[in-house]
Amino acid sequence: MSATIGIHFKNLCARDANAVRRDFGKVAASHGYTDPHDRPSPGDFMVAIASGEVKTVLLPDEHLDAIFTALRRLDNLDFTTGEAIKSLLAQLE
Repeated sequence: MSATIGIHFKNLCARDANAVRRDFGKVAASHGYTDPHDRPSPGDFMVAIASGEVKTVLLPDEHLDAIFTALRRLDNLDFTTGEAIKSLLAQLE
C-alpha cells in the first residue's frame, strides 16, 4: 500500500520547492530512510518524525555557536555519548 500527498509551498516557485524536496530527501537518506533501490524515502522519514520515532530539534541560527561549543565539550565523555554528540554536530553543520 502507498499514498501520495501534495505539499503546498506558499512562497516558492516550482524549482525552489523541488530543491527543498531534494534536500529533505538527502536528510532522509542520511538517516537510513531509503527505498529498496537505495533512493531517498522522504515520505517514510516524515512518518518517522510524526510518529516520534525520529526527534526533531528546531534552533534559531543565533543559538548554534553556543550549542556547538557545549556539544564539543561533551563529545569525549564515553563512546556512546561521543557518537551521539558527533551525530548531532554533523546534523547541525
